Amino acid sequence: MNEDLISKWNEVVAPGDKVWYLGDFSLSMKGLDEIIARLNGDIHCIIGNHDKCFPSSKKKACSFEDYVALGFKSVSLGTTMVLDIGGKKISTKLCHFPYAPENPEYEDTRYMHMRPQDYGGLLI
Repeated sequence: MNEDLISKWNEVVAPGDKVWYLGDFSLSMKGLDEIIARLNGDIHCIIGNHDKCFPSSKKKACSFEDYVALGFKSVSLGTTMVLDIGGKKISTKLCHFPYAPENPEYEDTRYMHMRPQDYGGLLI
């Protein structure tokens, strides 16, 4: 399965492309450096709750620095960037988690401490 995923990734991502991966890259550290080395692009990893370096993971196995050493260009919990969409500059938040619910009484409230607040911007 890994071979097929690597092949499909490399069909659409060219060497030097900037890729923002929004979490849950792998459930295991085993062989991860070898897989990342075979993937095209400069991969920036936004950590998800299933990544081994997720801060509140019960099975935290590594640090953000360990993930960078595996081959990611950068590792973070999220970032904000300005995208040019149709000539319009739009501030955009990159995060693994969805916005915090407007009405937590009736919606899923897991990982509330990690969810960004909705201030009207884009969330990817």
